[in-house]
Amino acid sequence: DEITEGMEEYNVPKALEGVLPFIDDMSNWFVRRSRRRFSKNDDTEDKRNAFATLYYVLVYLSKLLAPFTPFLAEELYQKMTGKNESVHLLNWPEAGTIDAEILEEMAHTRRIITDALALRMQKSDIEDQIKIRQPLAELSYDGEKLDDYYEQIIAEEVNVKVVKNGKKLVLDKTLTPELLEEGTAREIIRTIQAARKHAGLRQDDQIKLSVSVELPKGYEGMIKTEVGATKIDRTGNYSYDEIAKLNGENITISLEKI
Repeated sequence: DEITEGMEEYNVPKALEGVLPFIDDMSNWFVRRSRRRFSKNDDTEDKRNAFATLYYVLVYLSKLLAPFTPFLAEELYQKMTGKNESVHLLNWPEAGTIDAEILEEMAHTRRIITDALALRMQKSDIEDQIKIRQPLAELSYDGEKLDDYYEQIIAEEVNVKVVKNGKKLVLDKTLTPELLEEGTAREIIRTIQAARKHAGLRQDDQIKLSVSVELPKGYEGMIKTEVGATKIDRTGNYSYDEIAKLNGENITISLEKI
């Protein structure tokens, strides 16, 4: 609607104003949050829906970009659809029904996330900055209560165990031994995933893995699942080795594709 309005006014800058923010939302919000839906997903219907949504958006976007970036739009359209027809011979698309309530609720959700992440990074004489991979106990937020669906998104993005409504935005930054152990497990996952990438492995490649540090108790199964390892030991010597930092200490990661 915004692009159509700008074009009808012969105002190209106005027509394109929302394109980059939209692409940023698509990439850094929808695609990033849907990674598990695209790959590690046993729910066939949900996986299909995730791909179908992305396909629909990219094809639709190619039509919207056609008057402005003709070659990019043509390549995107033909590669997505597999058709030989030109995007420039299609009719201009019309917007469907816009659910303003969902847009506002998601915007509210993202505002809470942004403010809560700022609290994580806030440093003072009595509190430290806390990395996003370190789970925290609780976040309360002000304003109208959101549905559980949105609160779950907040919990995942801010990395807290409990999200609830309150009188103001408050993030509990108290670190219990249990939370610290889970944080260590997540840091180990991060270092292994980086090593996988450096070794040139694909996301779905299974590996044998050795990590020269004792894994947090109760988290070995989660670590194996997250990094695609069939087994984890502490002394194995596989085809790819890497020295990584974990909480300021050097550890050795050795892995090999199965």
